Amino acid sequence: MRSAHKKMPVWKLILIDLLLLAICLSSFCYFHHIKDIWGSEIVDENAPEVTEPPLMVVTRPPRTNRPTLPSTTLPTPDTNPLPGTDETGDVTTTEKIPEITEPPLDTSGDFGYLHAEKFAQTVGEVVRGEEEGVKFYQSHDVYVEMHEVITTLEQASKRGGSKKKTTVRYCLADIYVRNIENLFTSYSSGNKSFNSLLEGTNSVLAISGDVFNLATASKPVVIRNGNVIRKSNSIKNDICVMYWDGTMETISPDEYNWEELLAKAPYQVWSFGPELLNDDGTAKTNISSSVWTLNPRAAIGYVEPGHYVLVVVDGQRGTNGTGSGMNMDELAKLLSDAGCKQAYNLDGGTSVYGYYDGKMTVYFDKYRKISDIICVGEIG
Repeated sequence: MRSAHKKMPVWKLILIDLLLLAICLSSFCYFHHIKDIWGSEIVDENAPEVTEPPLMVVTRPPRTNRPTLPSTTLPTPDTNPLPGTDETGDVTTTEKIPEITEPPLDTSGDFGYLHAEKFAQTVGEVVRGEEEGVKFYQSHDVYVEMHEVITTLEQASKRGGSKKKTTVRYCLADIYVRNIENLFTSYSSGNKSFNSLLEGTNSVLAISGDVFNLATASKPVVIRNGNVIRKSNSIKNDICVMYWDGTMETISPDEYNWEELLAKAPYQVWSFGPELLNDDGTAKTNISSSVWTLNPRAAIGYVEPGHYVLVVVDGQRGTNGTGSGMNMDELAKLLSDAGCKQAYNLDGGTSVYGYYDGKMTVYFDKYRKISDIICVGEIG
């Protein structure tokens, strides 16, 4: 006769359930965190397909001849006649100190004639320094002033909310480039770590871009370094276009036309937004955007051809735990105060990264994978 089947004690059932739960959590952590940290790429399965090689290439228009700046005549010492004597001792001759002339500044490249005094005059020369708390980098083709600011702002955490004093940390880079190629993008058809995108670019400065692979719904137009990655006959949000001639503008959905855009030779197109400034360069207020609230930020601004501004704003879990981020109105004011005529919001939040001269300046989540970064550096 078989013995009656004994029921398993409740404590054993609970123990087995806990063990099974622990195994499931361990598997999740491995594939979602540890495996990711060890270098495997995270690819958004819902991301729109990115064609490689690019759909087409926007050819760089011929560089026009730029004027050469004249030689600079330096001020000379007193040029009164110098006495000379003959055999009798009388003054017979006069000689003047010759004028001292410096060679003309190097005006080569796209914007050398506009900003020649900003660049080192010798190829290969690099000067790094700091003046009054502002770091700078100067080479033959690139000049960067890096402002790291910690300040207090009165700002609302959400639209319509009351303003409160908040600590804000941001890094603002004032940039001059001799050639448009000195400002470029590094991008990937899949998502990679910031360091992977930065590797091999010879960049002195870099920030995160629009993270186009994550735009699964809008499927925006994407152009990188003249390569058309994705084209579109319509857009849902403002886009930012940098052209081969160094100019930059934002285009709204109502203004957008793919053929007209292509005819103007776009060099970069970023698709996130919104636009931050009015036509006169003043900051927009009450910007209509789903990402208006306090957040870590990344943005690009345009002053004139060859002169740009890149900004990253820290957040509470950021590089050194400083700052509450910025809302969109304050970000717009910052870019306007920096002298920009156009400015555009890039992807923020956990996607924000900033890098300058060998060091990270801002990051929110150092393991976050992104698809593209904006770089400033030497091109050889």
